[in-house]
Amino acid sequence: MSNAQIREFHAAVIRWLPDLESRDMQFYIDDQKALARALQRLEQTDTVPQVQAPQILTPRPYPPVGEPFELTMPEPIIKGLEMPKNDGYGNWREWKFLGKEMRKSRTGLFMLVEVGAQPASPKAKVLREALKVHGSLIQGQWREAFKAAFPEPDGKGPIGIADPSWLYPRRDAGFPYVHTVGNSRFDWTGYGFNGCWRWLVGVRK
Repeated sequence: MSNAQIREFHAAVIRWLPDLESRDMQFYIDDQKALARALQRLEQTDTVPQVQAPQILTPRPYPPVGEPFELTMPEPIIKGLEMPKNDGYGNWREWKFLGKEMRKSRTGLFMLVEVGAQPASPKAKVLREALKVHGSLIQGQWREAFKAAFPEPDGKGPIGIADPSWLYPRRDAGFPYVHTVGNSRFDWTGYGFNGCWRWLVGVRK
């Protein structure tokens, strides 16, 4: 294989990739396994035989911003420190969970909201105040309920829950989110946030 052919192949692969934010690119640079899973997802989507198409159920799309919807916490309830463990963080034993554990399943009313770009602040205080205008702040474990209800991402940006109850070793407080491509991850509150983020909040009845 010539060098020119190698370059053309690389360019062909890149054209198939979705547009990514700078933070998303750095995420895949840091987590090569997540990149491999994302590429495998694209491959599986592209190679489904056409004859099977009528039998495939269409995944529930993400709810529109501002439209209330119900979520039920799946059982068994995942504990706070099980979340980074299940997300693949090798140092999860060094984390601390400062929140309140959920003991039993329940159903609640929620909504996705957008609050635009937000500056970095301790424990995401500025962001949390902005979200309170739209709904109630919720526990981070509700990410698991959202993932169970909407397993297929829409590729339009991350879904965050502004609950800074996870303390990284030698890092800022962290909160759970669903990555643009569907991976479950945590982010630092010390970052600012661009306008592509959507946030899960409780709906006041």
